[in-house]
Amino acid sequence: MAANPLIRTKALFYGLLLTAPLSQAQELIEELVVIGSRNAEARSAHQSTAPVDLLLGAQLRRLGNAADLTDNLRALVPSYNASIASGDGETFVRPTALRGLAPDQSLLLINGKRRHRAALVSEAGPAANKGAHGPSASLIPAIAVEAIEVLRDGAAAQYGADAIAGVINLRMKDSAEGGEVALNYGQFYEGEHSFSVAANAGLPLGGAGFANLSLQYLDNEALSRGVQRPDAQALIDAGVAGVGEDSPFGDAPLTHTWGRPETRDVRLFVNSGLPLGGGLQAYAHGNYARTEGRYRFFYRPGDNPLTAANEAHITLQTLGIEQRLPQGFTPYFDGDHTDFSVVAGLKGQWSGDGSYDLSVGFGSDRLAFFLSNSINPDLGLGSDGLPPQMNFDVGALKQEELNLNADFTRRLRDWLHLGFGAEWREETFTVIAGEPNSHLGGGPSGFKGLEPANAGAFSRDNYALYAELEQSFGHRALAQYAVRFERFSDFGSTLNGKLAARLELTDGLAVRGSVSTGFHAPTPGQANLQRIKTTFSNDTGQQVESGAVRPDHPAALALGGAPLDAESSNNFTLGFLVQTDGGLDLTVDWFRIDLSDRIALSDNLDVTDALRADLMAAGVAAAGDFNRIRYFTNDYDTRTTGVDIVATQRFETDLGVTSVLAGYNRTTTEIEELEQASTASRVASIERGAPASRISLTLNHAMSAWDLVARLNYFGGWFDSDDNHDHDGYQYLDLSAKYTFGQNFALVVGADNVLDAYPDEAVRSPSSGRLYPRYSPAGYNGRLMYFRLRYAF
Repeated sequence: MAANPLIRTKALFYGLLLTAPLSQAQELIEELVVIGSRNAEARSAHQSTAPVDLLLGAQLRRLGNAADLTDNLRALVPSYNASIASGDGETFVRPTALRGLAPDQSLLLINGKRRHRAALVSEAGPAANKGAHGPSASLIPAIAVEAIEVLRDGAAAQYGADAIAGVINLRMKDSAEGGEVALNYGQFYEGEHSFSVAANAGLPLGGAGFANLSLQYLDNEALSRGVQRPDAQALIDAGVAGVGEDSPFGDAPLTHTWGRPETRDVRLFVNSGLPLGGGLQAYAHGNYARTEGRYRFFYRPGDNPLTAANEAHITLQTLGIEQRLPQGFTPYFDGDHTDFSVVAGLKGQWSGDGSYDLSVGFGSDRLAFFLSNSINPDLGLGSDGLPPQMNFDVGALKQEELNLNADFTRRLRDWLHLGFGAEWREETFTVIAGEPNSHLGGGPSGFKGLEPANAGAFSRDNYALYAELEQSFGHRALAQYAVRFERFSDFGSTLNGKLAARLELTDGLAVRGSVSTGFHAPTPGQANLQRIKTTFSNDTGQQVESGAVRPDHPAALALGGAPLDAESSNNFTLGFLVQTDGGLDLTVDWFRIDLSDRIALSDNLDVTDALRADLMAAGVAAAGDFNRIRYFTNDYDTRTTGVDIVATQRFETDLGVTSVLAGYNRTTTEIEELEQASTASRVASIERGAPASRISLTLNHAMSAWDLVARLNYFGGWFDSDDNHDHDGYQYLDLSAKYTFGQNFALVVGADNVLDAYPDEAVRSPSSGRLYPRYSPAGYNGRLMYFRLRYAF
C-alpha cells in the first residue's frame, strides 16, 4: 500500500494547537497533511473529498495523562473512544472505537503501510468490542510521531479490509538532524505516579539520507479506585488476619483493585530513507516494544470451594509469611507483551508522470499470560500441607503478518490521475499451550491454561487488486472513483467500490460526499480461539466455568453456531465546509454505516445436562469442562449514523496568537437484525455502550515564550454492561502552561482532570467492590498533576 502524499495547507484544521513557540507556529501551519488520495498534487484540506482530523506530534506529547497513543487519540478526536483496560487480555490491548465501531473495523497505517493486528482476540470490554481482533497503536512511542491523520470515511476500496469506519495513519519523523529528550512525571491525587522518559534523534545516512531514532520508557503504577467487598469485610470484622494483604499494588486490605493496571514499557521506533540516485529511494521503518503488565482478578473468599486447601493452612507465597486462617486469595494476571515490525521498500519515478512503490512488511505481536497467587485444587497439597504451586504460565497468543505491496500512479491527463496496484498478505494466529499444571483438571482459579488440544498455528492468505481514478472538473469540482478486488483463502472473494466528490460552490464554501462499500474478513484468531476461564455472575456472585469455543465446535453448532463469514458495509457521507478570511474554519459531515453480519462473541449460553451428555457421548471430551459456552458468530446487523462538526478560529493581537478549536461528534447505533436471542443488557450495550455525544473544546494562547492551553472534554451518557445500568455523561478539564527558556529548553506544568471529576457511581453487585462503572469512556482515574522538561537539540 503506497504511502499517501504530503498535502500542504495554509488553513488551520481540527486538532492543531500552537504547541510550539510562536516563532515556529507559522511553519507548522504550512506542513499539515491529509490522506485519502494517491494523487501527489498539493491541495488544501478544504479541497479534500473526505473529512480528516490532523494531529501534530507536538500536540500529542502535550497531554499529561497519556499512557499511550490511545489516550492521545481519545482526548483529541471526538469520534474516537477508548475504554480503560478492563481486565483479562484487555489489560494489555485496550478496547477502542472509531465512529462507534469495533477496533477491527478501522485500519491503522504507519507511513501509509498497514499495521499488523495485536495478538489479542477481545473477550471483554463493551459489547461492540467483544470478538474484535484489531491492531493497536499503543506500542508506538509518541515522540516518534510527526503527525496523525484520521480519515473519517469508509475506505475499504482504497486501502483494503477493515477500513469500514475509517483510517488512522501515523506519519513518523523523518529528520536527518536534531532531536529532543523529554522527561515526564505525574502524580495522581490518590498518590500513584506515572513516569516516562523519551528521546528522539535524527542522523544523516549516506549523505542525503536519514535515520530517525526514537526510544521511550514508561512506568505507570496501578490505580486503585475500588471499595472493600462485603464478604472480605465480614472476614475482617470476624477477626480473620491477612485478608487482602496479598495485593501486589499496596492497597491492602482491599481484595480487588479496580482501575488502570500496572505497566512498564520500552518502545523503540526507527524511520529511515536513502536516495539511491536517478529518483530512486530506499526506505525502511520498524518498531520493537515490550510491555509488562499486571491486573488483579476477583477475590476468592475463604469459604469458596476452590480454596478448600486453606483448611490445610495455605501459605500465600506473595506474603512470604504463613497465614493459618482462611483469609482467601486474589489471583493476579500478568502479561508479557512483545511487538515487532519492519517495513522496507523502494520507490521512484517511471515514464515521466508515473511513480512506483514496492515494499515488503512483516509484523509480529506476542502476548504471554501468567497467573499468580492462585491455586489449582487438582494438584492437591504438598508434603508440607501447602499448595505445591501458586504461579502458573498459562500460555500465549501470537499474531504474525507478511505483506507484499506493489503500488503505481500515473497522470493520464492534466485533469485525470490513476493509481493502481496489488497486495498479497499472509497472517498467522498461533495459540501456545500453557505449562501442564496450568490446564490439569479444572486449572488454577481464574484462568485455565491454554490446552495443547486447542494450540496450534492457523493461517490464511489473500491477494488484492485495486484501481483509483481521480478526475478534476476545472478548479471547483473533484471526483474520485475506486474499486478493489480481494480473495481470501478461507472464505472467498469480495469486490468493493467507492465514489467520492467535492464541489466548490463559492470561494470558501464547498460540499462533499461519498458512497462506498466495505468489508472485514473474519481473522484466523476469531475462527480458531478456544479456551476456558472462570468468571463470576454479576447477579449471584457465584463462579461460572465459561468456555469460548470455535464457531464450528459441536457444542456451538448445537446451539446455532456456524462457520464465520465476512462483515460487509454500505457507507454514506455528506458534508459542507466553510472557510472565511476572518480565520474561521468549519466542517460539518453526516455519515451512515450499514453493517451486515457483524462478528461478535455470543452471549454465555447454558450447556444443559442433556446437551453435555450428548456431546460427551459423541466424543467431545471438553464438554464436561464448562457449564456455559460462547462462540464467535455473524450475530447481528447494525445501522450507525452520526455527525461530526469541527470548527477552528484563530486571532492575532499584540499579545500573541489565540486559537479556539471545537469538535462535536454524535453517533448512534441501532440493531437492524439480531440472529441470536440475546439479553436486553447485551442489546443495550451494543447500541449504547459508547457515549452518543462527545464534545472537545480547546483554547490556546501563545505569546513570546509562553504557551497556555485549556481543554474541556465531555463524554455523553452510556450504558455499562457490567452493572447493567445507564450512566450520565461527565467532563474533564485539562490545564497546562509551557515556558520556553534559553535556546533549547521548555518546561510544561499542568493538570489533567483539574477538577478531579469522576463518573457517577456504579450500581454495584454484592461481590465486586467496584465503585465506578467498569467501562467508563474516559476512565475514573481522578486528577493528575504533572510536569515535563524538554531539551531540544
